[in-house]
Amino acid sequence: MIALLLSCALAAPASLPETLRARHDALVDAGTWDDAALAQAKAMPEGGIFPFVFPLLAYANLVADGTATREALRPRVDAMAADALASTQRHLGRTVATLDGLHDQGTWLGELHLALSVARWLGSTRHDKERARLDALFHEALAASAGHPLPSYPGLVWPFDTMPPVLALRVSDAVDGTHRHDAVVRA
Repeated sequence: MIALLLSCALAAPASLPETLRARHDALVDAGTWDDAALAQAKAMPEGGIFPFVFPLLAYANLVADGTATREALRPRVDAMAADALASTQRHLGRTVATLDGLHDQGTWLGELHLALSVARWLGSTRHDKERARLDALFHEALAASAGHPLPSYPGLVWPFDTMPPVLALRVSDAVDGTHRHDAVVRA
C-alpha cells in the first residue's frame, strides 16, 4: 500500500488521484489487492484491517463527489467489507457475532466498525448483522467509559482510536434513520 502510494506520487504528481485510482482498480480487478496491500501494511498493528478500511473510505468520497455511483461500486464494497471481516476473524480467532466485548481491541474493531458502517452508507446490506453487533458493543463500551477513550490494544490507549467507532455510530444512525447513539457520541 505504501509502495503503491509512493509509485503513484512519483509517476504522476499532477494526477495523483487518477493514477492512484487506476492502480488500485488494476490490483482489485486482478484479484491481487488483498495480497499486495496486506504485504505492505503488515508492519503496522492494524495492517490487517487498514487495507480494507481505506478503500471503503475512498469509495465513499467518490460517491460523495459524484465521481462514482453506489451501484457501480457495490461489488467492490461488498468484497472489501467481506475481506475486512475475514481478516478480523483471522486476527481475533473468532467471528464478530461471537464477540462478548471489545477485549481491548478498540483500534481494530473500531476500524472494522467504520468500514462496515461506510459500506452500509454505500448501499451494502450484506453485513448488517455484524455492523449491528459492533454498534451494540461500541455503544455499551462508550457508555461505560463515561467520555474516556477506549482501550486501543491490551495495555494501550490512544485517544484518537476512539474516533473511528464514534464516527461509525454516527454513520449507522444516519443510514438507519435513528438517533439511538446520540448520547454516547456526545459524551
